[in-house]
Amino acid sequence: METSGTLVHARLDPVDDSPDWTLAWSNAGHPPPLLRPPDGHVTKLLEHDAMLHRSLGPFDRTEHRRSLLPGSTLLLSTEGLVEHRGQDMDAAVTQLIALLARHGDRPCVPP
Repeated sequence: METSGTLVHARLDPVDDSPDWTLAWSNAGHPPPLLRPPDGHVTKLLEHDAMLHRSLGPFDRTEHRRSLLPGSTLLLSTEGLVEHRGQDMDAAVTQLIALLARHGDRPCVPP
């Protein structure tokens, strides 16, 4: 059985003498992270590399950067959140974007 995988590797770093943060990430075929700044406009972070698979060979990882303003929401998800047998994954991502745009400024409340 051939195996492969996807992942997003992300790191958040504080910006010196600022309330801002910097997001650095690499995406290997995973659903894109979603970023909702305080203005509520959600962006898919579409930059990515190839999927992880032994037949693709070794390659250098590309790191992308984005500034995060205070009050921003970053959503990292698994395929299981947006991928369901018999359903369109793009439609599920579109629905997730709409939910994040509408409710992304609410605080997280633990169960």
